[in-house]
Amino acid sequence: MQARETIIKLESLLDLSARLTSAESRDFIINAALLTLMGKLRITRACALEKNGDNFTVINKKGNIKIEKIPYFTIQDSISSHENVDANLLLDEGLLILLPMNLQTNEIILCLGSRNLDELAEDETKYAFLVCNIASNAVKNVANMLSIKEEKARAEKQNQLLSTMFEIRKDFSNLHSREQLLKMLSLNLMGQLTVTKFAAVSVDDKNNNHILINRFNSKFSQDELLKFAEYSDTLCVEDKSHDGITKELFDSHGAVVLTSAQVQGTKKGYLLVGRKMNGDNFTDDNVKFIHALGNTFFSELENERLFREEIEKKRLESEIALALEIQKNLLPKKAPNLPGFDIYGRTIPSRWVGGDYFDFIRLDEHRLLFVVADVSGKGIPASLIMANVQAALRSLTPLNIELREIVIKNTGEDQTQRFG
Repeated sequence: MQARETIIKLESLLDLSARLTSAESRDFIINAALLTLMGKLRITRACALEKNGDNFTVINKKGNIKIEKIPYFTIQDSISSHENVDANLLLDEGLLILLPMNLQTNEIILCLGSRNLDELAEDETKYAFLVCNIASNAVKNVANMLSIKEEKARAEKQNQLLSTMFEIRKDFSNLHSREQLLKMLSLNLMGQLTVTKFAAVSVDDKNNNHILINRFNSKFSQDELLKFAEYSDTLCVEDKSHDGITKELFDSHGAVVLTSAQVQGTKKGYLLVGRKMNGDNFTDDNVKFIHALGNTFFSELENERLFREEIEKKRLESEIALALEIQKNLLPKKAPNLPGFDIYGRTIPSRWVGGDYFDFIRLDEHRLLFVVADVSGKGIPASLIMANVQAALRSLTPLNIELREIVIKNTGEDQTQRFG
């Protein structure tokens, strides 16, 4: 008969182990352990305590138990009586047997009542110990499973964030104007976070702040912009402690999140974001999204600026190349043939175009006018003056006007005295 009872207890323990091991709820495991112990040990009341700071909180109770929490205490044995610990409130409730689910941490303790530890037979004590161990391992499994699920959820959120930012970066990269970039920034803040109040401020090479867009209801002073620009990271005033001046600065405009953006190690601007329309707080993933969005926006804004500069550079190069070609056409293409003289002329501007000018103008069969001039300055302005001088000389010399008169007509004053 005793062997038969032992077999039954082993079968019940195996069944309990199978049920608790497959359980996904800690509360279910603790509840099942208490009910099993109460049934097998003929106990009418029980509860489970969980460490919460300096106290134990009652997380499950069976029977007429009134306590909700008691001061924290420790247990040295795997099963103990109330007499070995300082917890009179348990005695008042008739809870005499204590079973720590983890002897090292003493975080969860099963308390059994209506029978004393001395009243339990040896096999009952072993049974209680085994049930507690099975429940303890099952709770650990649930904790590990939840940890894995949380880690998986975090990884999925991170992948979703990366995927979203990848698509957003693709959208930004297809835009080629500041207006389009600002519109895309606004659409993403509204679509992803339900945010309509925000401001984007660029910072130039001299650390001057320029407001690109301000959707807040208030204006920012230059002093306020400088204070915002002092921050070089991302902060959210909802979940971090800041000094009163900083919080007052944010609250005065309804701003909640500030993120700075750097491009190739240089600060290019910062993004201020207001509260969500539904009033919810920003999560860590929301703040990470704002940081990534701000960096993407200012990075593409810098690319747009460099793109415009490159276009302007190409346009100027094209115009200058055209001006150089025109200037070359204004200069003599070959030297005249004058018996007894070797004539040669060439000009190489220090820049694309310049103001150096030479010319050979045939006055008649016996006379040849040599012109050598250097216009003050360089570049396009000097080349324009040079072109005007060339045109004037070419139009005046056929009129058989004296050289002195030609110079006066070209300059508006008598310059011949300068040359004696």
